[in-house]
Parts: sequence; structure tokens; C-alpha cells
Amino acid sequence: MNIYVISFTVIKYHITAIDLTNILAAFTLYFPALIWEVSRKIRAPEDETEYVTYSKLFGYKKATNFVFLITWIDIMTNFILVWNLNKISLLLLLINVLWMSWKFIEFKKDPTKYKIVDKVERYTYIQESIMILTIIAYLIFGKI
Repeated sequence: MNIYVISFTVIKYHITAIDLTNILAAFTLYFPALIWEVSRKIRAPEDETEYVTYSKLFGYKKATNFVFLITWIDIMTNFILVWNLNKISLLLLLINVLWMSWKFIEFKKDPTKYKIVDKVERYTYIQESIMILTIIAYLIFGKI
């Protein structure tokens, strides 16, 4: 779906199909779904059932580390895309990813404290909202 939207935009506005911005946009649209998909299958050891989860296959710490890494790769794509648009957005994105990083660290220390997917969902809503608001602000005010 994301590639379709990018392709439609490329064709409609006659812009270069393959460039850094389009590649980063594709990844930054894909990563939140990947992060959510993996995090929803990470459980505390005592919460495991017969259902196969990433935490059952790899252990909750390794699975959490994978999502942690992908989250930082994702935020780097966001930083690069936003860099020339809005410096306030960069700060907000950084605060959000630092909060999420802390939640990953807490979860690895005590996986019974909360379900990591709940924190990932909150993080993603905030991150995507910041990205949308960045575009809106750019269209209204230009570079900030």
C-alpha cells in the first residue's frame, strides 16, 4: 500500500521515482508496522501459551532488542526526512524515541510490568502524528 501511494505521487507529480526521499519514505512507512507486528508477539515468560511468539522462539530480551534496533533505524529515517522541514519536530521525535527506548529497557528488566505492544502503539501514534503535523506545518509555514 505504501509503495502504491509513493508510486501514485511519483506519477501524478512527475518526480523522480527512485531517490533518497522516496526510499526513506517507503521505509519510514513500513517500519512502524514491522515494529508493531513483532512487539505484539513478545510476552513475559509466564504469559507464554501454546501460541508461537517471537519471545518464545528467541527469548523476550532478544525479541525486544530487535524491536529496539528497528525503532532506532526507523527514527533515523524520520530524522533525515524531517531535517530540512522542521527542527521542532526533530526534538519531539527525539523525546518520543528516548521515552520508547526507556520502555524497552524497563521491559527487559521486568517483562511483567506491562505489555510492550501497548507502549509501542502509543509511541507509534505519537511518532506518526508528529510526522503528519510536520508536513502540515511545512505546507502552512514553510521551514521552521
